[in-house]
Amino acid sequence: NRSKTLGGQLLLTPATPFTLTLNGMIGPERSNDGSDARSLFDGTAVWKVTDHVTLGANGDWGRERGAVVAGRLARWNGCAGYARATCGSRAFSLRAERFDDRDGARTGTAQRLMEFTLTPEARLAPRLLVRADLRVDRSNRAAFERRTGVTRTQPTVLLNVMYSF
Repeated sequence: NRSKTLGGQLLLTPATPFTLTLNGMIGPERSNDGSDARSLFDGTAVWKVTDHVTLGANGDWGRERGAVVAGRLARWNGCAGYARATCGSRAFSLRAERFDDRDGARTGTAQRLMEFTLTPEARLAPRLLVRADLRVDRSNRAAFERRTGVTRTQPTVLLNVMYSF
């Protein structure tokens, strides 16, 4: 579509170890519809507890008229929590998230998703970082495809090797 979307961001640092970021946007986003506006509000808080421990939280709230059924308002929301600890050249992170797509507007299926991720990492050299993600996703609906059909859970294992130039 040729319509415009308006977005804004507010970054607050009320104290040196704490940052709050607020984001918002509103405007029609579907390619075939220039009138039904999508709105999204996102808030992120990060607290650097010590030089070695960081905590974070995130929340999202969105809605869009006509995204699933013409004239009907579809809504979604999610939240996440993060923790990261470092010790020398090693770090360990935990993340948990929840996403409620009650109308199926964002995922194509009305569902409630949750995930949990463990991320160990090691800096092997000043420019070389190795990181693994061990993640489990879960839905209240059978939403993840497998060779044998569809299931409610999906494990994922990732290995990243990053070299900085």
